[in-house]
Amino acid sequence: ENPTNPIYVGYANNRSTTVSGPDLGAEGIITISAEDSPNGNNIVILANEISSTLSIYQLNSCATAAGGVITSNSNVICSGSSTTLSIPGSTGSTYQWQLNGQEIPNATGTQYVASSAGNYSVLVNSTILSCSGVSASKNIIALSPISNSVSASINQGQTYNFGSQNLTNPGTYNNVFASANNCDSTVTLNLTVNPENYGDTIVFDLNQGVYSSENGINYFTYPVKIKSTYTAINSFDFWFKFNETKLTFVSSSSTLNGLDVFSNFNANNHYLSTTASMPSISNTIPANTNIMELKFIVNGPCPEVNTNDFFNSNSLINGVICNHRFSPGIPRTTVINTTTASACDSYLWNGITYTASGVYTGATVNCVTEKLNLTITPSSTNTTTTSAVATYTWANNGQTYTTSGVYTGTTVNCVLQVLNLTIIPTLSLQLFLDGYYINNSNPSSMRSARYTNLVASGSLNPGAASAVDIITVELRSPSNLNVVAYSVSPILQVNGNVQCIFPAGALGGSFYIVVKHRSALPLWSANPVSLLPSTAFSFANNISNAYTNGSIAPMKTLVSGLYASRLGELIEDGYLDGMDYAAFESDAYSSAYGNLYLLDGDLNGDSYVDASDYAVFDFNSKLGSYEQRPY
Repeated sequence: ENPTNPIYVGYANNRSTTVSGPDLGAEGIITISAEDSPNGNNIVILANEISSTLSIYQLNSCATAAGGVITSNSNVICSGSSTTLSIPGSTGSTYQWQLNGQEIPNATGTQYVASSAGNYSVLVNSTILSCSGVSASKNIIALSPISNSVSASINQGQTYNFGSQNLTNPGTYNNVFASANNCDSTVTLNLTVNPENYGDTIVFDLNQGVYSSENGINYFTYPVKIKSTYTAINSFDFWFKFNETKLTFVSSSSTLNGLDVFSNFNANNHYLSTTASMPSISNTIPANTNIMELKFIVNGPCPEVNTNDFFNSNSLINGVICNHRFSPGIPRTTVINTTTASACDSYLWNGITYTASGVYTGATVNCVTEKLNLTITPSSTNTTTTSAVATYTWANNGQTYTTSGVYTGTTVNCVLQVLNLTIIPTLSLQLFLDGYYINNSNPSSMRSARYTNLVASGSLNPGAASAVDIITVELRSPSNLNVVAYSVSPILQVNGNVQCIFPAGALGGSFYIVVKHRSALPLWSANPVSLLPSTAFSFANNISNAYTNGSIAPMKTLVSGLYASRLGELIEDGYLDGMDYAAFESDAYSSAYGNLYLLDGDLNGDSYVDASDYAVFDFNSKLGSYEQRPY
């Protein structure tokens, strides 16, 4: 590699050892460096004096001689892939791979997997040859996959070849084109399929045609349109033949401002010719513009006019004949007017009553066929059975009911809504018990005797703090006073109010109201009371509401206008007198020594039976109070 410091490797001589010649020595010697040589290696050329020939010798570099010639699977890789670089190698040599002249860490073998683009080389150190050098480089090129989008259009009936796909329908398609280096290309195609006659300029739009009747004659009128945008049109003509068995030409008329139209039917050659002209060649007609109308008489009640009724068409646009620019071409679609209806049980349409679901065809008027898409739902009844206290508001119709009965509401989706209602009557009663009354209370109230007793007894469920005691409210018929018609046992509240809910059978009846308490004389209403859905009755603020025979006031006056039932009747004999004392004395003993609660003798509701309760008993027993009632 260095002519000034040669290293002996071997000796080559082309002389013959048996005969004279051919060449005795070189006339000239030149060297060609690897950079300038055609094969990338150092070359020595000898000029032979006898034969006038050249002898060419390749001088291998240290790297080449020591097995440092790089080969690869491929010089081109796809982004994200790799190729394997190899060298033959030799005994006594070490190698260091390089990329763009820079050492690659830990790359010291005879192979290297290259995944990046660049110039790869190998630094060779040979102990056998006592030399070192860098091999010729191998250029690796990296490519990226290609994605591209293209658009194309074909006419209806044509096929578009896209890779291995033969396409006839519009849509978006993908195709992968493979390459040798795995850098496949993905192409997305947006394909448009133009309808038949898309390229036509003058088109009959039969689909917009209208049938009509005048004086018993049927007509068909349809527009002529410019399919494509046209500029600089100042005149055009078109002519065609038509099915004279079905059609008779009547007239043409312009529908575009500034366009003059004239049509003529030639009975000899059977062509209908139309001339249209614009006053200025600068006019532009946008695509899909209706420019005129053609009107024909049609034979029969409603013959179906279509494209095959027009033929031999041609046109002349700005003086140029263009037979491909005219088409009798947008087909007519049968006009059907569909009415969608739903009904319960039956439906009347066009004078006919239908009782089953289905699609029915009616009359055809001006070539428009009437159809009925009918859904019939059989009627049914849905009954809601419920009960309510005093009143009930039905969500079906928003009505509020106060009496029991069967009510008919609205029909929803062919289901008649029926309400089977039971109204439960309520009696709002007001009553005070004299011993429980809290003097000077405002508003007037009583001690919560039941709650206080239960708390004192250690009950884990003492109930509401407003609970005075359980009372019994009976309804008795005037015709049978000794029989309890209805009875409930609500809890009296500290404000004297109590709600009594009776069975539905009590509604509308007339009854005496009888109130009973475990320590009080029964209290009867002065007169029978009619029980409405919601009835209010007060013993507390009107003493005349209590029955009396006039001998003793039926209730105690607490304060002016406030009255109470007397407590102290402990043996249920209808009298409040000395006969009740023994029971009171027994309760006082049980309270003091038995730690018992809710005793009948607790006449003031403080949970004890003692002298304070005796004061209540003593006052009422001295009056000689007794149960006052009708007989």
